[in-house]
Amino acid sequence: MPTRTSSFDVPFPFALPIFRIILHGGFLAVAIFFVLSGYVCSMKPLKLSLAGKPEEARRNIASSAFRRVVRLIIPPTLATTISWILANTGAYNMALSLENSWLAAHSHWRSDGFVNAIRDLCQAIVRLSLRRLTVASYLDV
Repeated sequence: MPTRTSSFDVPFPFALPIFRIILHGGFLAVAIFFVLSGYVCSMKPLKLSLAGKPEEARRNIASSAFRRVVRLIIPPTLATTISWILANTGAYNMALSLENSWLAAHSHWRSDGFVNAIRDLCQAIVRLSLRRLTVASYLDV
């Protein structure tokens, strides 16, 4: 009978290939979250509607939609804006000094001024949008 030398010799159930295929990347967890979230978010409006209070149900849906915008859109927008401001003030210049680094190759080059930075940002957004449209039209064919 072989003796175990460490706790890593014990097989982990979630390391088995079947679990890794199902759980890889978190896609299953995201799908479960969306199903549960949709169920939970729809319960109160459905109960109100079935109770003969459609106006309250509509009000509840509208208030939850506005709260969702505040909770899900404003924080990432602020974080992106702060990161963009930091990039244009030179806060990420250390990455450009690294040799043979992926970070140096993909770091943002500082613009010459605030107006040029806004212009560069708008051009980058347009380029990204056009690239996505091109890829989407290519995939549809």
